[in-house]
Amino acid sequence: MLYGFAAPGAGCKEDLGISVNKVGEKPAAVSNVQVTPISGGATLKYDLPLSEDLRYVKAVYTLDNGVKREAKASIYKNEITVDGFGKEEHIA
Repeated sequence: MLYGFAAPGAGCKEDLGISVNKVGEKPAAVSNVQVTPISGGATLKYDLPLSEDLRYVKAVYTLDNGVKREAKASIYKNEITVDGFGKEEHIA
């Protein structure tokens, strides 16, 4: 068995501005979305909303065969990749 503990004050000192407590507001949607087609998918670049409750960005989409997929991106990135599409289609 392995046990771990941390002494008070030990560990990471850098404040990344993320708290475990939620303020209670629903984060706004991403904005300024730019789509770059890739083979079988697309890369979406966007501006993140300013919100203390934002934890990640999630894209939920359905493939041609009816399978639902999702992709998640950290709040430290401003892009997400969706893939699994079999044929090239125009994305608006």
